[in-house]
Amino acid sequence: MLLLRDRVVIWLALAGVTALSWLYVYRQMGAMEGMADIAVPAIFTPWTASDFALNTAIWWAMMPGMMLPSAAPMILTFATINRHKRQRGQSFVPTMVFTSGYLIAWGLFGIFATLADWGLERAALIAPTTEDSPRYRAPSSLLPQAFISSPH
Repeated sequence: MLLLRDRVVIWLALAGVTALSWLYVYRQMGAMEGMADIAVPAIFTPWTASDFALNTAIWWAMMPGMMLPSAAPMILTFATINRHKRQRGQSFVPTMVFTSGYLIAWGLFGIFATLADWGLERAALIAPTTEDSPRYRAPSSLLPQAFISSPH
């Protein structure tokens, strides 16, 4: 069984990263509060490298905040298994390396989500604002109907 001290350290590390992720997302959201009353049409402008970087950063910050709590039991299980391997003198992988795999996978997802956002916006299927575009509304409302009508 994983020692209580080790469990506490892992839980605190996971909670710390999760809290930092949510703090980052919350602070980003606060900067946008004043924009709610601005009534301007959506302007489609080409994305810059900083747009890609910022969009990817928000995804990468948001994913650990949402996903680390659900990954915590697996990370603790991995730590327990590796503790037993280390006690038997077998080779093992540090828990931080295992957890980094999760973070890298979520970072890659953020890159793909950013590319999808860019592509959908470029195709005018979504608007650069938080509102969806009219071209996207009709197909998206047909998808649930198609599912309901299909034989399952």
